[in-house]
Amino acid sequence: MAAASAVDLVRACLEQEPPQGLRVGPPQISGTLSLFPIFRVAAGLDYLTLAEAHQAKSVEISELDARGAVSRLTVENAGALPILIIDGDVLLGLKQDRVLNTTILVPAQSTLEIPVSCIEAGRWHRTSATARRGDYSVSPGVRAAKLKAMILRTRASGTFDSDQGAIWNEVEKYVGTLGVASGTHAYSDIGRQRRSQIEERLAQLKPADGQSGVLAVVGGKPVSFDLFDK
Repeated sequence: MAAASAVDLVRACLEQEPPQGLRVGPPQISGTLSLFPIFRVAAGLDYLTLAEAHQAKSVEISELDARGAVSRLTVENAGALPILIIDGDVLLGLKQDRVLNTTILVPAQSTLEIPVSCIEAGRWHRTSATARRGDYSVSPGVRAAKLKAMILRTRASGTFDSDQGAIWNEVEKYVGTLGVASGTHAYSDIGRQRRSQIEERLAQLKPADGQSGVLAVVGGKPVSFDLFDK
């Protein structure tokens, strides 16, 4: 009998002892990447994602003021529903590209200051009045570096700040590993220069109806897990 693959072992574990209230579907596989869809049994809250809010033109994300601040932005929700902005969401434009530090539910008809980190070390000048959402999240490595520092600072001071230097180092490492040229050391240049490869991979991986989460496994190693309430 052939030895079970790492993906088979992960699948068996999830199917034998699924987390309470969740159901795990069969994985979609592309090369060494396997995505396990996660389904919730209970219904979730009513809100828009940032992508949906941008499409509805009910959200604006901007610098705090004319001077700007690397680690803070302002989000205005002009809509009738809350907006869920997610840890790892990429925000393009403004004085530099940023990534959201933590997941936040922005109430309807409200304005909040949100914690972010820079993912474009070589630019500090305005290219747009408001940010646009990137159609991707940052890599698990960048998210992990951000989360590690943020948890320590939250425990110590109650803030949601990251270690900006560690994030720049992680972005530089990732850009270099992929052989991407970037004059401003921008994470977004990965998406621009590798668009054809990304689109080819995405064409093989489609979300299932009713899916509310995903476990990503690369080469048999779990690298990312995201779960939402709907």
